[in-house]
Amino acid sequence: MLDSTKIIECITDTRAQIFGPLLLEYSMEFIAEEELWQFYIPELFAYYPRDLYFVKDELLPDNALVRLKMLKKANQPSFFIQDNILIKDKASATVVALYHGWQKDSDSYCMQVSSVHRDYRRKGIYSALLDRIIEYTKILGFNTVVSYHAPSNNAVLIAKLKKNFKITSLEISGDYGINLWLCYFHNKELERAYEFRCGQIDFSQRMYQASHGTAEDLLRKLKAAENTDSADALPR
Repeated sequence: MLDSTKIIECITDTRAQIFGPLLLEYSMEFIAEEELWQFYIPELFAYYPRDLYFVKDELLPDNALVRLKMLKKANQPSFFIQDNILIKDKASATVVALYHGWQKDSDSYCMQVSSVHRDYRRKGIYSALLDRIIEYTKILGFNTVVSYHAPSNNAVLIAKLKKNFKITSLEISGDYGINLWLCYFHNKELERAYEFRCGQIDFSQRMYQASHGTAEDLLRKLKAAENTDSADALPR
C-alpha cells in the first residue's frame, strides 16, 4: 500500500507533467485554497454568473454547527487531493482565470469552480484547462470527473459536452438551487453502462459479468417475450 509520502510525490510529479504553460501565453500556479478565494472575490467574482445561493453551514444554529464540524473532522480521510490553480498572463502577470477542484470520493474528482476573466474569454483558456484536468485525473486513476452547473449556464455546459461529459442528473439543492450534474467517464465500461441506461443497446461481456446474474435474468425474460403475447405470462 502506498503511504502518504509516495502519494504526494505521485501527485506532485503528475502536476509538473500536466500543468505547464497554457496555450504558450499563460502560466499555471498552484496555491493554497485561502489564497485562491482572496484572488477570486476581488478579481473574478464579478464575472461569475450571479445566482442566489446560501452558505449551508450559516443556515445552521450554533449547536448544530459544532456537531457538523465534529462530523466533518471524523470523516476527513487521511489524504485528500485538492487543486487550487491561478492562471496568469505571462506578459502582464495578470490573473486571467482560476480553478478549484477536489477529490469527491475514492474514485471521483469534482470540478467545483472555474472562472475566466471577461476580457480573456473566447481565447481557448477554459477548453485547454479542461483538457489538462481530464488528463490529470486519468493519470491519477479516477474513474469519473463530475461537476455541477446552473442549467442556464450554456457556455460551460456546451464546452463540457463537446469534451464528452454526459448529463447524469438534475438536482434541487437548498443552498445552490437547481444543479445540472455532468460526468466524464474515464472508465469506458462504466460509460457504456450509463449509455445502456439511457436507452442504447450496446452491451459488453464485462457488463454481463458485472451484473451478478441480473443481465442473464433480463435475457431470459426477453427470450420469453418472443414466445408470448401476454406480459403476465413472463417468468418472475
